[in-house]
Amino acid sequence: MIPSERRLEDIERKVLRILVNYSKIRSTPLKMENLQKFTGKREGRLHHILGVLEQEKYVEIESRQPLRYRILKEFEAHELNWHRKSHDKGHEFSDAYRNQMELF
Repeated sequence: MIPSERRLEDIERKVLRILVNYSKIRSTPLKMENLQKFTGKREGRLHHILGVLEQEKYVEIESRQPLRYRILKEFEAHELNWHRKSHDKGHEFSDAYRNQMELF
């Protein structure tokens, strides 16, 4: 299946960022209750969002209680060829700088 070229909705992007950052910082599985607290969304809506992220090939869900997942793509910019260029130097930002920008 070829992932669609649609942009993620804000809440989908937010959940993806939480999953990515949580997996880098914590060694314990993320509980659905915590994801609800972090997003302010109900469990049913989060299950739908996780399904969308899995369908779009951003994550692979192994289990939902506790939430066990594998990150396949951290963000959508590379897939959609969104490249920023520095106007003063005429070159692309470094990957490290681009990754820092994604955290905000």
